[in-house]
Amino acid sequence: YYEILLPKVDYIEGNFSKIVRATDEEFEEMKRILDATGLKMEATNGFFHGDCVLYSKDDFEGVKKSVREYCELGFSRSVQLGHKVAVIGSSAARNIRDGYTKEEAEEQFCEVLRICGEVGAKYGVAVTVEPLNTKETNFIITFADGMDIVKKTNHPNVLAMIDLYHHAQNGEELSTLDGTEGILVHAHLARADRQTPI
Repeated sequence: YYEILLPKVDYIEGNFSKIVRATDEEFEEMKRILDATGLKMEATNGFFHGDCVLYSKDDFEGVKKSVREYCELGFSRSVQLGHKVAVIGSSAARNIRDGYTKEEAEEQFCEVLRICGEVGAKYGVAVTVEPLNTKETNFIITFADGMDIVKKTNHPNVLAMIDLYHHAQNGEELSTLDGTEGILVHAHLARADRQTPI
């Protein structure tokens, strides 16, 4: 199997939240499997699992502390797998909750992103924001939304990425990518059925 796979694959994109939640034994098995293939897990998606708390009206300091601890554990492990780019889509975690305005959510999410960017930089991993589509999230939908959040976060290690599946689902034009050199650092490519890469 590995002999068939290796000539066709440069690296794999894994799931960050699974790395964080893995037991020590499970994480060692992840490393063993990658070593056996000779591949690196250079990118990850699924940054926050659905029950991660990213917003709070009563204890946002506690939220920030939890996010920092989460990032420290995750990045300290993921770099052992060859990690270079972390994609933050995580619609279930980032969706704007009832009782929050968009402005309140943006302010707190940008704080969360700054923590992710800071800890990621410590380990040499770039953090990117993934725009999704209206069927999957109510927050950061278009590429322009993603760029806006990156600019508002204003951290050198929080950058943009694009998933062309979501981009197409939203009916966006490729011209939205103009002028993004140095900010757009990662991309997901897939057919419209999302089952196979281009």
